[in-house]
Amino acid sequence: MGTQERKERERAARLQSIRQAALEVFAERGYAQATMDEVAEKAELAKGTVYYYFSSKAALFEDVLQHYTALFFQRLLEQLNPQGDLLTAIEKILRGYVAFFRELPHFFRLHLTWESSEAREAGLDLTHFRERYRELRRPLEEALISRVPPEKRKTVDPEVLLYVIGGLVLLLSAQLGHGRAPEEVDDLVTRTVQFLSRAINAE
Repeated sequence: MGTQERKERERAARLQSIRQAALEVFAERGYAQATMDEVAEKAELAKGTVYYYFSSKAALFEDVLQHYTALFFQRLLEQLNPQGDLLTAIEKILRGYVAFFRELPHFFRLHLTWESSEAREAGLDLTHFRERYRELRRPLEEALISRVPPEKRKTVDPEVLLYVIGGLVLLLSAQLGHGRAPEEVDDLVTRTVQFLSRAINAE
């Protein structure tokens, strides 16, 4: 491994350490109460190193949101079988959501509160992130809409379909956020998919 490649790998490792530490600190303390000192301590780095990568707490917060949101949508998209039908795609999305919660529960705590009044009162402007969020979500939405059978595309409203799936995700999020075990929520996914299957296939 060359010197330049080693430096790049070390830089990437430090950056990821900062992001992971910041994710936990922001989720546990809230944006207003969290400090760069706490992030540096959790990442086991000097505060100057954190500032080398991020000029401010706001810049770090937005980067953390964007990084883990991109990872979240990427994971969900990877769950989809190119040949799968709509119901299978919905099930994959819901199970992927629960799986990602198991892996990174701090992300969901942060994700559910990033537009909180506390963040706004602290002067946090996430206009750019909102735009980026829509961009990151779009490939998943397009993949879901493409699962609608050709014979039903005149009767299935894409916007309503996405709202229904989004509503299901929010319901799962509420269950997980209130402390319900992921295993129980996974069982809820099974029963939800069974219900949707009966409704879709009803004569």
